[in-house]
Amino acid sequence: MLAHAAKTPSIVPSRNALRVLRQLALAGSTVGGFCTVAVLTYEAHRRVRVAEKIVDNKRTLHNTAPNYDATSAAKRLKVMVEAAEAGEFMGIESLKLRNRNLPEGPLEPGTDLEGSPANNPKPKPMISLAKHHARSKHSLFGPRPKQRFDDKNPFHVGLLARNQRILARENKQAEDARENGKLPFEAEIRKLINEDREITAANLFLAATASAKNISWERREIGCYIFTANCMKGNLFVARTLFNRLDQVSIVSNEMWATIMHLLAKEGHIDSVGVIYDRFRTSFAVPAHLLEVILRCLIESKRLDSAKFLFFQRFKDDRDCGLCGAYLDGLWRKTRSMELVSSQLQQIIDRLESLDRKPTEKLFNPVVKAMVETGRAEEAETLVKEMIPKYGAKPGCRTFGLIIYSRALSCEWDRVMDGMYAMHEHGYTSNTKDFAIAFDRVFLEYYPTHTGNQIFDFLISCINDFDLQPDKVLHRHILEALIEKGTEEMITMLMDMANERKWDTGFNRKEIKDLVKTRRLAMTDSPVGIWRMLQTAKSGSKHSTSTRRIFGTSSESWTVRGEKIAPIHRPAEESYSKTLDMMATKNADLFVPLHKRMEHCINMGNHSDALAMYDDATHGGFVVRPIHLTLAIIAAILGCSKLGLANARRLITSEWDYWKAIPSLRYSKRFTSWSPMFFQRVMKVDPKAIGPGGLIKMAMFEYYNICATTDGLAVKHFSAASSSRQLITGGTPELAVDLLTTIYQSRWRISHGFDQVLLKMLMRAYAGLGNLKGMWWCILTILSRQESIKQDFVVEAKSLLSTLEKNMLPTASGEIAEQVRILQKTVQVLEAKSTGDPHWSNISVNLELKKAGRSNQPQHTDNQNLIPDTCLEDLISSFDEERELDHLLQRKQFDADGHTKWWDESNLSKVHSASPEDPIYPEYAAETWDQYYVPEQDNSRYHLEFTPSESGE
Repeated sequence: MLAHAAKTPSIVPSRNALRVLRQLALAGSTVGGFCTVAVLTYEAHRRVRVAEKIVDNKRTLHNTAPNYDATSAAKRLKVMVEAAEAGEFMGIESLKLRNRNLPEGPLEPGTDLEGSPANNPKPKPMISLAKHHARSKHSLFGPRPKQRFDDKNPFHVGLLARNQRILARENKQAEDARENGKLPFEAEIRKLINEDREITAANLFLAATASAKNISWERREIGCYIFTANCMKGNLFVARTLFNRLDQVSIVSNEMWATIMHLLAKEGHIDSVGVIYDRFRTSFAVPAHLLEVILRCLIESKRLDSAKFLFFQRFKDDRDCGLCGAYLDGLWRKTRSMELVSSQLQQIIDRLESLDRKPTEKLFNPVVKAMVETGRAEEAETLVKEMIPKYGAKPGCRTFGLIIYSRALSCEWDRVMDGMYAMHEHGYTSNTKDFAIAFDRVFLEYYPTHTGNQIFDFLISCINDFDLQPDKVLHRHILEALIEKGTEEMITMLMDMANERKWDTGFNRKEIKDLVKTRRLAMTDSPVGIWRMLQTAKSGSKHSTSTRRIFGTSSESWTVRGEKIAPIHRPAEESYSKTLDMMATKNADLFVPLHKRMEHCINMGNHSDALAMYDDATHGGFVVRPIHLTLAIIAAILGCSKLGLANARRLITSEWDYWKAIPSLRYSKRFTSWSPMFFQRVMKVDPKAIGPGGLIKMAMFEYYNICATTDGLAVKHFSAASSSRQLITGGTPELAVDLLTTIYQSRWRISHGFDQVLLKMLMRAYAGLGNLKGMWWCILTILSRQESIKQDFVVEAKSLLSTLEKNMLPTASGEIAEQVRILQKTVQVLEAKSTGDPHWSNISVNLELKKAGRSNQPQHTDNQNLIPDTCLEDLISSFDEERELDHLLQRKQFDADGHTKWWDESNLSKVHSASPEDPIYPEYAAETWDQYYVPEQDNSRYHLEFTPSESGE
């Protein structure tokens, strides 16, 4: 009987029966107390077992799927553990069900639930910004609908309780404001929005949420409305700050994410787009109409891995291979690697086959262009021939134009004309836009090696035979060629033909005169002849050639065999297949040259990333060059004001001695036996004497020199703007003022200008110091220039002014209040000129008045540090920004005799002219180092610093 009972299945009570028995057990007095203790003990053990099981499942998942996202897995595990501790975990399906039961829209702020996003999220349909703004305004000022919560759902109850606690805290703050005679936060925000003061409302919202960890759902709606209002007014950086703050204290929506990226990309802030995209790329989906825009921004900002992620994530949304062409073309422009382009082409073709789609010519055009530019002309023609039979893609006008361009590179002009006539016979020249682009490439190769008559006959025949319709770029190139090698009659005939055929390129007589002046300036002291031009290019870029082929072999088909360098000859049919079968051996980002990636990081202020790139390259076996080490030292100094010099010295002592002992390859730049001047300066400078500001300036100007002397790098003020922004946010605006004013007085301002971005950062630094005169100088400098005022500068001025009014006016004296009033009037004039006010738009600096003012030696007065309260029209007309900056910095002014004495030729030191091989180079004359590179602290207030001559004058 017992054996038979053991074989019967055990009876398991239902969950409802267990719940009833539990309530009955807990209802008694004595027995209930024991049952309560037993239940608590059981619950604790049950939670531990559930948590242990979750951890085991997580480890199993990680072992079976090592590429699983660790971040999302950790967040999911956190949610699972919290549910287990609360006794609500009933398996993975319960979490999915709970996510589906959430109310529509984003979660309430303060919750920690973040589900793992789908691999290919479906984008929501976007609404217009104006419609969203109207909807937000209705929700803000109209009757607010109540959110639906399920009282029986413990998760909804927890959200409601948390939001109620936040609301209670905010209501208490509102009551405190009423007791102090101030408007509550929501009332003041509504007042500012009704007055169209979006910037002030944004500053108030940022100040109110500066110390808050989370905000209520109602306050989030206010922040979203302010965000939308600033987006509509073009206040992009204010909107970006609001977006980041809402992400910190609440949540942001997909529409907000897409809107801020779209507006930033429209204004050219591509790196900001990349930063925002990378932060939310696994949470939100890019709308279909923004795919190409975001992809191009990621490629231009050298985020190739992120671009690859977005491209293959949304591959199904590319219907005509337009996105594929933009992706491959961007990879080629940024890396110049045929290996990467070929490997990505094969992946794209495989993905198209899996979707049962046919490629188009847009996919192959970047590949054909890459083959032509690397010298693989035969392989490019083979690929075009196989496009129809192998891939089912019909070549277009641009495809054949690239083949003709490859023939023009070889100066095969008969084959060039045969190709263009063949294109015309098959109707490809009817696409006037694409044919103009193809013809422009050919014409730029034709005109340098032909006479003026030959160029003109070539143009006339192509215009008549192919019905050529030049665009503005081609028309400009034609005019430049005729100005250099043609006659006035040729230009007249061409302009008459343009009027008859209605080219509408925008060129008139005035444009031609400007072109003549430009070409006349370019003709001055220029080399004569193709060979000398080639030699000049070689001296500027260290190497130069007229073709990417030697002995009929492309530039990437050479190998080093012992002491000889011999080409590898293969037929096009054989090398073509091997070219397309190449596989990428590293990540896409690593195909960008190391110095270009480090330059981008320094420009964007990501100095730690630049150091990490150098460290990864050296540990990965990459043979670095001196420029890489120099950039790493600059990044170390700019990245940390306290430990930057120590890290830079550690790099010099460890890296330079190591790399100079390693034998270098042929034609690679050696690490010399002596260290460069900059390295010696870093090793021997006294940080106490020059301070952190001196170190930053030393590194910044060395970076400018490297960019100016290195092929492929360009001098830009991005690094100065990003470094000054970090100094301001780090609580040292005085260092930012010192850096920017020094750049203003350097030769880099003369050669590359001092644009409104730097003036905006300088104005922000002066605002951090409470220097009203400095802010006034920045605004007057913009008003006195004959250039359009950017909206970003106006927004920054208004934002800083509203902050100063709030912080200074309540406790300011009469003099300070008057200074703020004058500054308010100046900002109003700035805004009026930016909007095209006819009165202020025609007022700028008068050079005659500026020159007359410099002839008079100014006298120092007590009111020199105050903003002048005079007519703004007269101030702008006679404004001398250089002299006013000297007054602002309290620098000593010299008269004419003083300038002659200080600028005497005998007083100019020539210590920088010593070559490294010279015995007087500072490495060999260390005793004379400090007097050149450690300036005296007492001379910091003077306009110029000089080294005394040897005669002691």
